[in-house]
Amino acid sequence: MNDPQAPRAPEPRSRLKTLLLALALVLATLALIASQEARIKRLASRWAQTDTATSPAPSTRDGPLTVHDAPFSTQGLSVTLAPGEGAEILASMGAGDAFVFAWISRGGAVSVDLHGVERDDESDAFTSFHEAETTQDGFGHFVAPFDGTHGWYWRNPGDAPVTISVTVSGYFDELFVENGEHSEAPGLHGPSQTKCCATLRTRSGASI
Repeated sequence: MNDPQAPRAPEPRSRLKTLLLALALVLATLALIASQEARIKRLASRWAQTDTATSPAPSTRDGPLTVHDAPFSTQGLSVTLAPGEGAEILASMGAGDAFVFAWISRGGAVSVDLHGVERDDESDAFTSFHEAETTQDGFGHFVAPFDGTHGWYWRNPGDAPVTISVTVSGYFDELFVENGEHSEAPGLHGPSQTKCCATLRTRSGASI
């Protein structure tokens, strides 16, 4: 005779239901873990993109910022021109170097040509950037388009001597006079802060 108090063995259908519920719980847990891992990967990727976007780009000469390894120079020179005489004040510069300038002619108006000569060019060719027939001053900034010497040729068309004083501040190797008597001090805005190269040469046949 069977004991009515003895525990009954679980029905096969009930055991299958229990297994299915356990399997569903395991699958749901795995899906949740996978979803959390995918979310973490997306966040990590977004952070990496943000870091890349906000990192400062390296400065180059092609961009708006050029970083130099030395401070800029300021130099002032003066040159006196007799009637009909011409002279140049030039700066040796690399491509992309720049300066601001101010010059004034005391004693009368002059003709002027702002120009450049490419380095190692043995010909008489030069590139003219600005010309004026009669003026007594000039102010601006200049960026060298190529390696070479860049600056001004002035000619005194009047009948009395004139003295031209120029001040340049920026990046250049040297400022020098090619033709004519000159003085390093003071220039327009005080004494020269760098020494003038004593290079004197003649620009033959130049007239504007």
